[in-house]
Amino acid sequence: DATDHEKKKTLLFTECFELAPISLITKSGVNHTLLGHVPILDELSADSPVALTVASTQLYKNQDKPFCSRCSSFPSPGLEGLLRVSPYAKLLLEMKFVELSEDNTKILNEDWVSRPYLKHVCARMFAGSILHNKTNNQAVMINCLEIFGRKKEVDAHREPFRLIKGHAPQTSIPPFGKKKYPDVWPLTMNSKDGDRLVIGTQAFNILVTSCIRLDEKVSPSLGGMTTCFSLKDTESSRATAIFLDCESVQEAYEIYESKKETKSNQNEIEQMRQLRSKFNHISTFYSSRASSNITKSHNMQPYTVFTLSGHDSLESGSGRAAAILFNEIAIRVKDGKKHSKLKLRSIKSALELCKNTGKIKNILENIAGLFQDKTSVRIIGNKDLNTELVKLAKELSSCIVKANKVPAQFIQECFSSY
Repeated sequence: DATDHEKKKTLLFTECFELAPISLITKSGVNHTLLGHVPILDELSADSPVALTVASTQLYKNQDKPFCSRCSSFPSPGLEGLLRVSPYAKLLLEMKFVELSEDNTKILNEDWVSRPYLKHVCARMFAGSILHNKTNNQAVMINCLEIFGRKKEVDAHREPFRLIKGHAPQTSIPPFGKKKYPDVWPLTMNSKDGDRLVIGTQAFNILVTSCIRLDEKVSPSLGGMTTCFSLKDTESSRATAIFLDCESVQEAYEIYESKKETKSNQNEIEQMRQLRSKFNHISTFYSSRASSNITKSHNMQPYTVFTLSGHDSLESGSGRAAAILFNEIAIRVKDGKKHSKLKLRSIKSALELCKNTGKIKNILENIAGLFQDKTSVRIIGNKDLNTELVKLAKELSSCIVKANKVPAQFIQECFSSY
């Protein structure tokens, strides 16, 4: 084995001459490790090379300090190789990533009951992270995610655990046995609407609502269903490495140390989750969404019932009336919390925008009937209002799917044009 001095000399040599190792696979499947000049490798990356770069992590040079602030492990040699051959290499190589560490997993599994700030910590930590499935070399960056607490007392929208026809349903809770990371489990979950990309811990689960493939150019997936990346079997989940954006890790630790429910003041309504039920629960309106630093602008956010009113192409009429109403409800709950109220004049304004007939108009008329002789009704705790809002949200589902094509295009162009 080479001595530490010899290893340092080798690292110095490769750095001075801008060299990086590559793995070259011949037609017969034989793997050769070579050194290549970094500028040449960058040119090869743009031309879809047959060689996959595996760049040096310089562990000996940096062993006395972490790769980035608050990061307690080093980047995987395989990650930089993946990023170099990505169609978005120029953008990605400007960023710093670190593999999920054991220290981080401990925080990700702390109980939320007495620590409500943890939802912001955990959501922020995964924003902009990369999932790399090493069984097929596919990788995605998480552009936007929604976080859900495990327990009923912290989140009305927690993952349900009731039996279905006498059988336990699929769950995102990390299984017993061998895992790549302690109590952190990425997987694809089946739903009646399609496949959901999820990351589960003992304390919460994350639903990926926007992601983009990094190993090839594929249209980004936006909304609750992920079509561009799948982890449908245990082998894929175990083989998937998770790399965190160092900037997001730093931001997460700042919240963790402050022990305060710190959220961004930018795009506040966009931080609410895309939900279609339980509008009588305060947790429905929590800021439980986080976006990567690349896609934090409002024009790259997946739409929700609360933000759909801002979509420029939403047709005037009943759909716009319903979207405006949900936006107003979100603003009122954000400002008034549990004591927020919905005004009768808001319903009358929405009805004026509606077409003469239709499901949405009928629902709005039902809501108007709840006021009786009052000018306002409470939102939180109002089961009758929730019943009608659930129906209204269902009518907007197709509008949201259509609207999400716009931010998907903005994301694609953002990554491609850097």
